[in-house]
Amino acid sequence: MLPATIATNQNYSAHRLAEMRDALAKRLHGDTFCVVVTGSYGRHEASDQSDLDYFIIGREAERRQAPHREVADILGKMVTKKPAVNGPFSSYITAEELVNRIGLDGDTNSITTRRLLFLLECEWLYNEAGKRKFFDDLIANYVTTTVTRESIARFLVNDVIRYYRTISVDLKSKPAKATPARHGHRAG
Repeated sequence: MLPATIATNQNYSAHRLAEMRDALAKRLHGDTFCVVVTGSYGRHEASDQSDLDYFIIGREAERRQAPHREVADILGKMVTKKPAVNGPFSSYITAEELVNRIGLDGDTNSITTRRLLFLLECEWLYNEAGKRKFFDDLIANYVTTTVTRESIARFLVNDVIRYYRTISVDLKSKPAKATPARHGHRAG
């Protein structure tokens, strides 16, 4: 049996994901893009303290038609804790960047982060079929006909290592939070 907190967070996540999907489906139209969420919602570990790490995926040619404002307005009313400003979330990423530019020029840490989170802990919020198509295209770039049972998907392994490095460097570069003094002792 799951500990109560895990079960509570799974139930909370399922309920909130269903609400977000319903709200987006009522206001958005089109199938050239999808809206996905990663982080605690993608892992089904969300609570009322969770932020919403979402992004819109579409083609470069449709970037201008993407409903940036509508998605931000809808989701902003549903989850009050916002993603980090200028971070990799609450933005538009093209399928060309996410799927076709693995390891090439312009494949930034933000794109690698989104790509790996898309693979590892992603849920759709709008256009499930679109999310599945982008996911299948991405997997097809990692696992080609040259990858056999006896070999490894080298591009995937490389991206996992790059992502781990990005997390490590990011963690190291952030200032440590001060630990409050406890029981009359100074934090050290």
